[in-house]
Amino acid sequence: MKKLVTKWHMFFIVLLACTFALSGLASAADYKFPKALKISTPALGSNSYNLVLAWANKLEEGTGMKVRLLPENSVSAKYGNLKAKRFDLMQDTFGYIANWMIEGKTGFATEKTGPFPVRLFWQNQSMTFCLFVRGDSPVQTIYDIPKQGKSFRMVHWTVPAGFEILQATLAWIGKTTDDVTLVKTNSYPGSVRMVAEGKADFAPFGIPPASIFIEAAANPHGLRILSLDPKNDPQGAKLFREYLPTYSFPVNMAGPKEFQGVTGWGPAGGLICHADMDTDLVYNTIKWSMDNFGELAPLHPFIKYYMNAGANKATFD
Repeated sequence: MKKLVTKWHMFFIVLLACTFALSGLASAADYKFPKALKISTPALGSNSYNLVLAWANKLEEGTGMKVRLLPENSVSAKYGNLKAKRFDLMQDTFGYIANWMIEGKTGFATEKTGPFPVRLFWQNQSMTFCLFVRGDSPVQTIYDIPKQGKSFRMVHWTVPAGFEILQATLAWIGKTTDDVTLVKTNSYPGSVRMVAEGKADFAPFGIPPASIFIEAAANPHGLRILSLDPKNDPQGAKLFREYLPTYSFPVNMAGPKEFQGVTGWGPAGGLICHADMDTDLVYNTIKWSMDNFGELAPLHPFIKYYMNAGANKATFD
């Protein structure tokens, strides 16, 4: 753990140098942007895709760059493409960097996918994933899960972090993946639909403001979020963090009102680049974004709350 934290600190030290110590470079007004910028994103329909799309459309309009978004369901494949420099940027959460890629775990334990040096280009979200069941489920809290027995079907989203997230969730209530039935899917939208359609009983990946989650919540049975508040169960939170030490427990403040105010889990997230990406491009793209923030902020709530300079500095601190 000491080794991981040291690498995580170094990541942010390099990040700060990349984003705040470049004030001597040419201004965005004088800078000639490249012809194209390629960004790898999560799946179509995800909140992260819609967030990047909103920013990218305005960036293309303002800088003249052709900004291309290419969705990719496989997180390790996204990192592999970034390592090979097939993309300039990718959208992801910081937890993947600290918990899996830098340590070379699971899908990152290959020459193609990592480990390799990366930097945070700019934060644009603070991810709050929520645990959820269908509205007609007998499960009212996470402590009702053990009562359901081995037949209780939990969605296993087969990304590198997917299994560890299930392990962490079950550790909170003193159970393991051997105590439930795992139902696999290879996509985030798939994990949400499975619960809404009654093909699974539980998933830990709900993002209330995402269009796919709002759509699923409109099913005749609805959806119910289960709180994961560490203040109510410090020991459960400690057991959770044995699997996910860089994750925290933010309160969801977005999406339908009935889902707001409930504690979930998650890391900050944003655009990530290879460590040797051209620093003039990094600086001037971010400077353009901050200079035009008044036009960007209304395009997506996450831009307004998480992409501003103050929110980024708070995360760095």
